[in-house]
Amino acid sequence: IDEAKATIDVCCFELDNKVIVAALTKAVQRGVKVRLVTETDYIGESGVTALRAVNVPVVDDQRPSALMHNKFMVFDGKAIWTGSMNFTENCAYRNNNNGMYFENTRLAENYSTKFKWMFEQRKFGGAPAFGKIPNPLVQITSDFPAENYFSTHDKGASHVIDTVKKATKSIHFLAFSFTHEGIGQAMLERSRAGVQVAGVFEKSQTTSGHTEYQKLKEAGLPVFLDANPRNMHHKVIIVDGEVVVAGSFNFSNNADRTNDENMVILHNAEIASKFEGEFQKVAGLAGYTPPAGQPAAPGAKPESGFPFNLTSFPKFGGK
Repeated sequence: IDEAKATIDVCCFELDNKVIVAALTKAVQRGVKVRLVTETDYIGESGVTALRAVNVPVVDDQRPSALMHNKFMVFDGKAIWTGSMNFTENCAYRNNNNGMYFENTRLAENYSTKFKWMFEQRKFGGAPAFGKIPNPLVQITSDFPAENYFSTHDKGASHVIDTVKKATKSIHFLAFSFTHEGIGQAMLERSRAGVQVAGVFEKSQTTSGHTEYQKLKEAGLPVFLDANPRNMHHKVIIVDGEVVVAGSFNFSNNADRTNDENMVILHNAEIASKFEGEFQKVAGLAGYTPPAGQPAAPGAKPESGFPFNLTSFPKFGGK
């Protein structure tokens, strides 16, 4: 936020984090054009009110039966922040989350396109007529390809399933909400083929009859309920230690068919190792033990001098 020179487009489910709101307010005061798209259910949150007070234009989705669930920002049309972290006190300091920063104009063009549909055309829950995301396949660097999809128009669950089905060694996941039967079935099929499948579910989301937790557990897979007394809010799948699915996209029918969401599928072993470090940390606290001969991955650490940065939350103890 502090590095933005001309524009910041903010698309967020919730906004009450004091540090983020203060940084956006300072950006407005130094002449940066800030625009905000948010979820109707949280239009009255303190951060939205504060930005309106400095004349930031705000658009909400006004859909009672669906969510504008994104958590991204676009900076100067050339860099983006995305991930699972709502821009809130809880998500930054108490819940388990991830945030990703990319400096890539083609990826930024995708997020700018989606933002304009919502902010300028008031188009939520799909793509406008003849509209499309320009760059679903992006080269972050020469050896770092990525896929980028948005709900509901890009059939996100099908891309998750395709990625899971390609696993030959391991599938590790961290899931706030996991109710999509097709994704669960794909994991079961790979497990039966000898792929090591393990995961952590947010415990508060496993009480409904739609969760995939019981199905995977009864099949003998090492799946666990998280140990965070708040929320384990990740939406992450790591395949073969080389590919990562991440973003705002919960593994649910609502994320796929109803809500506004985004996801990236990152094909990069170095980045995957950082998500694997987060998996080992969260899963270890939940009771997971890596199979014999599989060492725990190193902890996730932000990189510098690279057009991608991964940050793990919470920063302050996770209480």
